[in-house]
Amino acid sequence: NRINRILESQNSNLKVNVIEIEKERVTQKEIKLDDFSITYPDESACYRYLYELKWDNNFHCKKCNGINGVEGVELFSIRCTNCNYVESVTSHTLFHSLRFSIHKAFKILFIITTSKDDLTLDEMAEITGTKRTTCYGFKQKIKERIDYLKSLHKKEEISWKKIILND
Repeated sequence: NRINRILESQNSNLKVNVIEIEKERVTQKEIKLDDFSITYPDESACYRYLYELKWDNNFHCKKCNGINGVEGVELFSIRCTNCNYVESVTSHTLFHSLRFSIHKAFKILFIITTSKDDLTLDEMAEITGTKRTTCYGFKQKIKERIDYLKSLHKKEEISWKKIILND
C-alpha cells in the first residue's frame, strides 16, 4: 500500500510536469499545430491557461487596487473582496470582447506567432474553422499588438504572455 501511494504521488507529479512542458513547447517556435491541439484541446484548457497566465495567484483589482479576490460567479472570473468588482479572465487581454470561440482565437494566435510562411486568410480560416473576415480582424489585432510591443522592446523576444496581457 505504501509503495502504491508513493507511485501514485510520483505519477501525479509526472502528469503535472508533462502538462507544464507541453505549455512551454507551445510558446516556442518549433512545434506543429497537432502539438498545440494536444495542449489546448478545448475552450476550458484555453481559459485555464489564461487564468494562470493572468493571475498566477497574484490577483490585483483594476478598480480599487485590492489584492484579495475570490472565485466569481462566472467560470474563470475573480471577484474583488474589497469592492465586489468581478473581473473576467479575458478582460484586459488580447481576448477582450472576443466574439468567437477562444479556442479558435488561440489557434489563430498560435498560427500567426509560429508560422514561418504567411498563410493566406483562406488557409487560416480553413485550419481554424472560422470565417475569413474573423481571421482578418483578429490577425490585425494581433499584428497591432506585436508592432506596439516591438516599438517598446526593440531587442527583446516577444513572448505569448506579453502579446496576450495588456499590462
